[in-house]
Amino acid sequence: MIEESLPLPDARHLAAAEGWLELGNAEEALAELQQIDPRWQKKKDVLELRWHACAAAKRWDACLEISAALRESFSEDSEYFIWHGNALYFSGKTDAAYLFGLHAVQKFPKSWVLHYNLACYAAQLGRIEKAKQELEKAMDLGDSGIVKMKALSDPDMIPLFQQERGLAT
Repeated sequence: MIEESLPLPDARHLAAAEGWLELGNAEEALAELQQIDPRWQKKKDVLELRWHACAAAKRWDACLEISAALRESFSEDSEYFIWHGNALYFSGKTDAAYLFGLHAVQKFPKSWVLHYNLACYAAQLGRIEKAKQELEKAMDLGDSGIVKMKALSDPDMIPLFQQERGLAT
């Protein structure tokens, strides 16, 4: 679907918001986005930038609302499913992120990122066998070396590697 461009001055507010976000100021980015005309607030590029600004500000409940709107409008884009799972997880809803991840990998079975994230959620919940299976799927689907390096440095994977090394209590 091709979206129509934002008219001025809304396009300038969007560009300014992007600039503020690149400078690390999520609050100013969000303030710029608020100045965009309400009829353009549901545009994909506005929603995407708002999600990134809210994530940078750790406003996970807002991220959940935004990613839900994006998933509803663009249901064939796995990226918004990734964003939604991340928002659930970072808002402390690991069980919900895990259940959502199970759904997401069924919808997008070839997304190594979704399998990887599901492995993280499973590891955090102590579902070590599931974490191992999903990490193996992620390595099969993605660049196995990159996925492995990511996993080895990811604190979310610590329970999996502790179990693998026999260090679990």
